[in-house]
Formats: sequence, structure tokens, C-alpha cells
Amino acid sequence: MISCKSLLLGLVLLLPCAAHADAPSLTFSPMAPPPNLIQNGSFNSGFSHWILGGSGQSVVTSGGINPVAPIGLAHQAKLTGYTTPFSMIGQSVPLVVGDTYDLSFWLAATGTASKAFEVTDPNGNVLFIREGGLSGNFGYTSYSAIFTAVRANEFLKFSWASPLPNSGNAFYLTGIALTQQTPPPPTLLATLAGGMMGGIRMLRARRRRTVA
Repeated sequence: MISCKSLLLGLVLLLPCAAHADAPSLTFSPMAPPPNLIQNGSFNSGFSHWILGGSGQSVVTSGGINPVAPIGLAHQAKLTGYTTPFSMIGQSVPLVVGDTYDLSFWLAATGTASKAFEVTDPNGNVLFIREGGLSGNFGYTSYSAIFTAVRANEFLKFSWASPLPNSGNAFYLTGIALTQQTPPPPTLLATLAGGMMGGIRMLRARRRRTVA
């Protein structure tokens, strides 16, 4: 396995050799961002692709929402209603066992009553939990978590418990994204490794000529 330090060293060594006729040429193509594995993560299509459970109340709101949604996001899921166990929304996601995934989402809350929110990864582990008493009122905040898949095609779940909606207490959720961490492609690693070795060989040759 080539470390990041080795790759950076290879790039540094290649720079003085760029003008040399025998210097290896590197062509970098921009890498496309990894796709979002969550469908309808900003609730633009209501609760399409989502599974709802529990006795809590869930609605999608848009336009002039309060709290103000993050820039570029026009819809959100408003989650209210107390239940034990928690109410939840979730969906099945395709995973590759052993690969690492990045989860991110935006969350806000209104009202000062005690309420709780948690996120459970497809492995059944709690990735995030927030409980609020008087601190339960907060504007949109971006949260993220990382996990490694141990099973394929599992269920990602967002759960909450909150007083009834007429009390003004609610959670607001939007901008959910789940992406696979992408390692450098093998062709890029091979090219950098070859360039690093070529740079080392030319550097040694120059040193020998200087000594002579």
C-alpha cells in the first residue's frame, strides 16, 4: 500500500524533472463526486422512498419555513409527536461490505421541551444522538458521521421523540446524504508510483553527473 506521504514525495520529485525529455507525463482527470445513495434526501418529493414508523407525526414543509433552511434546500421533514419507542423514518441503502461511508444531514429543532433525536446506521449502531431540555431549540446545524458496512443493503434510520405538535416542539430534517468514500483509482496510484520511481532514478543520475 502506497502511503499519502510517498505519493506527495513522488509529486515533489517529479516537478524538477518536468522539462526533461524522459520525464514521465501525468494527466489528471477530475474525479466525479460520489453519488448520494439516499433517495429524496431533501424531501423534494414528499416522503417518496422513505419508510415511516411509530405514532409520531411527519409532514414535509416548504417555502418560508422556520427555522430557515440551509441554502439551496427548499423542503424539510417536520417530525413531531411523542412515542416510546421512538418514531422513525428510514430507507434501505445499497452498501458494499467492508467499505466506508460518509453520512451527513441538517437538523434543527423548535420548542424548549425535552426531546431526543438519534440516527442508527445500517449495522444497528447509533451514529448520532441529541437530547435537549431547555437547549432543545436550535437552528439548522450540519452533522456528519462515518461508518464501515458489515452487511449489504441495510436500513438507515432517523428516530425521534418529541411532545405533541401543538406544544410548538418539533425536529426539522433535510439535506441527507450518504456517500461511499472513494480511494484513488488503481491507475492513478500506478502512475504516481511509476513517476516517483522515475523521478528518483533521474535525481540519482544528476547527482552522479555532478560528482563526476
